[in-house]
Amino acid sequence: MIRSLSAWLRGGSNRPGVWLGVFGKHPAWDDHIDDIGLETQRLVEVKRSLYTRGLTDAFDSGAWDRLEERDRLPGFSHTLVWRWPGDVVVARMWSSKDGKGRTRYPMIAAVQASGLPHDRAVAVSIAALAPLERRCATASSQASVRSSVAETLNSLREQLGVSPGSDPADPDPAGLALVSAWASGAPREAFPRIVHHLAASAGGTGAIHFRGAMVGTREGASACAWIAAAMGVLGVQRVLRDGVLAVEARDAGLVDLIIGEASPSSLRCLRSARSVEPMTQDVPYTLSAGIISKADGLLTDWAGRG
Repeated sequence: MIRSLSAWLRGGSNRPGVWLGVFGKHPAWDDHIDDIGLETQRLVEVKRSLYTRGLTDAFDSGAWDRLEERDRLPGFSHTLVWRWPGDVVVARMWSSKDGKGRTRYPMIAAVQASGLPHDRAVAVSIAALAPLERRCATASSQASVRSSVAETLNSLREQLGVSPGSDPADPDPAGLALVSAWASGAPREAFPRIVHHLAASAGGTGAIHFRGAMVGTREGASACAWIAAAMGVLGVQRVLRDGVLAVEARDAGLVDLIIGEASPSSLRCLRSARSVEPMTQDVPYTLSAGIISKADGLLTDWAGRG
């Protein structure tokens, strides 16, 4: 009983499983979608943090409306990977509208995989969510949307199964190799600036945020790579303790990483262009010899992995 309550409070599950939740806007509903599949505390919390609080705060505060058009990403075209110990949520967010033609809010589909190897869960979920977006975009009724979600969930469960698997505590070696390969072609100070930013921010309160480049060509690869890199710099427990969210803005070619609670203010990066939220690698930090040495050592170690 104590383990079950603890798992519920964490938002995770005490057993392996896969769930799929959908929320946001769709033309078959006159307003926000009646939540579909939000059957776990984790998915409920994802909706609350990302949608109910995060997007609503950005819209109600006028944070994005006040930006010049050139300073604002044109819409929603995002892939999200959100990890906690033993739990991963993979989500796809796209621009949509409701039955009254209002286009502010997106539609979001989120897969939660608990107690399963995260690397496979991420790959299978991403492969399933793109077709689900296309089916939802052409669906003309609520029943069609619900049917598409149910079929996608059944497919996910068949592919991922419900048998527990090992989830390595070490950072993903393939992701580390991607970051190392990117750094080899980036300006000399690019990766040391990221290491400096992470190390300096780790001692503060609140979430840590940085913005990185796309380092892989496969959807979700860059998100996973930067999560792995943050683990390599700060340690696995520090990064996963309160959750880590990586968001690929696919059309903009950038990745935002939030370590810790994703607050409404931290989520304003979702529509902020580089002119407003610069790449961390471009911030002109004064770098110590120790930081440069640490960054070089990490890249050397990561280069042979994957």
